[in-house]
Amino acid sequence: MIRIGTLHVFLDRREIRSNGKLLRIGSRAFEILELLIRANGALVSKDEIMQRVWPHTIVEENNLQVHIAALRKALANDRNLIVTVPGRGYRLVGGQTERAAPVRPATSRLVQAPTDLIGREQTVAEVLAAL
Repeated sequence: MIRIGTLHVFLDRREIRSNGKLLRIGSRAFEILELLIRANGALVSKDEIMQRVWPHTIVEENNLQVHIAALRKALANDRNLIVTVPGRGYRLVGGQTERAAPVRPATSRLVQAPTDLIGREQTVAEVLAAL
C-alpha cells in the first residue's frame, strides 16, 4: 500500500481508496498513476507514458489527456497531486509517498522501458565475456 495525500493506492490489487472509499478508474488511468508513483516525484514525459501504457500502439496524445482528466476527476480533492508540466509531461506531487509494504513489481502491467541498445543483447554479452 502506498499513501499519497488522503489516498491509499494498492498497486498489487489495482485499487485506489480515499477515506476508505474505493475510487473507480479505468485500467489505463490506473497504469498512468502507477507510472507516476514509481517515478517518485520526477517528471514523466508524455512520450514515456505513451510508450509504457500503450506499447506497440499508435495513440493520439488526446487519449493521454482524456485519461489524466478522468484520473483527476476520480481523485476529486486530491486532483492537484498530478501536475502538468506544459509541453513535457506530468509529475505526481504532494509529499513523500509512504510504502506500508513492499510493492511487488510482478503484478505491474506496465511495459518495461526499452533500453538504448535494442537488439544488441548478444553483442553486449560477448563484449562483457571478453572483458
